[in-house]
Amino acid sequence: MPHCVQCATYCPPGMLPSKLVCGSDGRTYQSTCHLREAACRVGKAIPIAYKGRCKKSATCATVSCKGGQKCLVEKSGRPRCVTCNLPCPEPETSGGKRKDTGGPVCGSNDKTYHSWCHMFMDACATGLVIETKASGPCRRHEGDGIGDTDVFNGNWNFVNASNVVLADAV
Repeated sequence: MPHCVQCATYCPPGMLPSKLVCGSDGRTYQSTCHLREAACRVGKAIPIAYKGRCKKSATCATVSCKGGQKCLVEKSGRPRCVTCNLPCPEPETSGGKRKDTGGPVCGSNDKTYHSWCHMFMDACATGLVIETKASGPCRRHEGDGIGDTDVFNGNWNFVNASNVVLADAV
């Protein structure tokens, strides 16, 4: 999903071991600033996989995530440390008024979620990284049974979208 970012104009030099980060692209960066600088150069987000130098055969068993983080597995098989205890806003209040949840998103697993936060919560529950495939509900693919009628409701149970009031798309 396209979004604006502020690109770093200057990153302090130095390779202090305590500042090294491994990007989700499998490359080691001198610091978070250098990773963001590289992301701006390539015009694509590069999430931090974990702190420290990248390891060729890293797995969730060999990477130690900092407190409050959980190791998820990317599609490539690489580990990524993420914070999983984020509270997601409910799509509706008890009075029936809608809250702004950022709108529905289609995950890389072809499931529609009420919001990015709900997609992220599902990733934490499954242990697999789920990226944003598109803003808005997923489009139904003929014959695969996956599509815009499956909406993640935040409780790891899926409900039919025709019974759910979704927030307006951004």
